[in-house]
Amino acid sequence: MLALEPLIQATIASALALLFASAAIHKLRDWSRYRETLANYRLLPLTLAPGGAVMVVAAEIAVVVGCVLPATRSVAAAGGGGLLLLYAAAMSINLRRGRVLVDCGCGGFGQRQPLEWWMVRRNLLLATLALLAALPVTMRNLGWSDLFIVTCASASAAGLYVAHAALFSHRHAGR
Repeated sequence: MLALEPLIQATIASALALLFASAAIHKLRDWSRYRETLANYRLLPLTLAPGGAVMVVAAEIAVVVGCVLPATRSVAAAGGGGLLLLYAAAMSINLRRGRVLVDCGCGGFGQRQPLEWWMVRRNLLLATLALLAALPVTMRNLGWSDLFIVTCASASAAGLYVAHAALFSHRHAGR
């Protein structure tokens, strides 16, 4: 059976926790805009959009908490992967409908960042990593040096994520 090195799982889970914590905080800070953005995807009936908004944020917070706790890390990573697949599907459906001017809500509400296929590919890659972290791990305790590596690698992953998003959004803004 395939087993993952616990350092790799902890690194991916830590990066996922940062990603989903940022996403949840972002949504909670401007709740009305988030609900509006979610409704604008037109995937839920308008009457269900407020409840859907609550469920998405609750799921994101559950992923954060679960990724931090070693006992629930695999389940939380799988849940995070599922959310990322859901986001990719929502974007894909709207892109196929020709609805590119939907604000993705990725970089801050009101920035009017239109949907693009690179966002779908990014979420699919992140979902793959999250699902990788859901694999069973080998039996090895992580030490203090491992914690340092996880911290540095997660911070680097967060920086790469932000740089990638900025590069693509600026590159496409000039079109």
